[in-house]
Amino acid sequence: MSEQSLNRYSAILTQDETQPASQAMLYGAGLTDEDMKKPRWALAAPATKAIPATCT
Repeated sequence: MSEQSLNRYSAILTQDETQPASQAMLYGAGLTDEDMKKPRWALAAPATKAIPATCT
Protein backbone atom coordinates (compact mmCIF):
# COMPACT_ATOMS: atom_id res chain seq x y z
CA MET A 1 0.00 0.00 0.00
CA SER A 2 1.51 3.34 -0.98
CA GLU A 3 1.89 6.25 1.42
CA GLN A 4 -0.25 8.37 -0.89
CA SER A 5 -3.21 6.00 -0.50
CA LEU A 6 -2.71 5.97 3.29
CA ASN A 7 -2.69 9.77 3.36
CA ARG A 8 -5.81 10.15 1.21
CA TYR A 9 -8.04 11.58 3.95
CA SER A 10 -5.59 13.17 6.38
CA ALA A 11 -4.00 15.17 3.56
CA ILE A 12 -7.20 17.22 3.45
CA LEU A 13 -6.26 18.70 6.84
CA THR A 14 -2.48 18.52 6.71
CA GLN A 15 -1.70 19.62 3.14
CA ASP A 16 -4.71 21.53 1.79
CA GLU A 17 -4.03 25.29 1.64
CA THR A 18 -7.69 26.00 2.48
CA GLN A 19 -7.26 24.49 5.98
CA PRO A 20 -4.84 26.90 7.74
CA ALA A 21 -6.64 26.73 11.11
CA SER A 22 -6.42 22.93 11.18
CA GLN A 23 -2.76 23.04 10.29
CA ALA A 24 -2.04 25.75 12.90
CA MET A 25 -3.56 23.53 15.60
CA LEU A 26 -1.37 20.59 14.52
CA TYR A 27 1.77 22.76 14.39
CA GLY A 28 0.88 24.12 17.84
CA ALA A 29 0.70 20.54 19.11
CA GLY A 30 4.31 20.08 18.02
CA LEU A 31 4.09 18.56 14.54
CA THR A 32 6.81 19.48 12.05
CA ASP A 33 6.63 19.97 8.29
CA GLU A 34 7.91 16.41 7.90
CA ASP A 35 5.16 15.12 10.23
CA MET A 36 2.50 16.89 8.15
CA LYS A 37 3.45 14.75 5.14
CA LYS A 38 2.81 11.49 7.02
CA PRO A 39 -0.59 9.78 7.21
CA ARG A 40 -2.63 10.47 10.37
CA TRP A 41 -4.34 7.59 12.12
CA ALA A 42 -6.99 7.69 14.83
CA LEU A 43 -8.97 5.11 16.73
CA ALA A 44 -12.41 5.83 18.11
CA ALA A 45 -14.40 3.86 20.65
CA PRO A 46 -18.17 3.61 20.38
CA ALA A 47 -20.30 5.36 22.98
CA THR A 48 -21.22 3.25 25.98
CA LYS A 49 -23.58 3.59 28.91
CA ALA A 50 -20.62 3.66 31.31
CA ILE A 51 -19.88 7.07 32.77
CA PRO A 52 -17.16 8.22 35.14
CA ALA A 53 -18.14 8.33 38.81
CA THR A 54 -17.45 12.07 38.92
CA CYS A 55 -20.26 12.73 36.44
CA THR A 56 -23.03 11.20 38.55
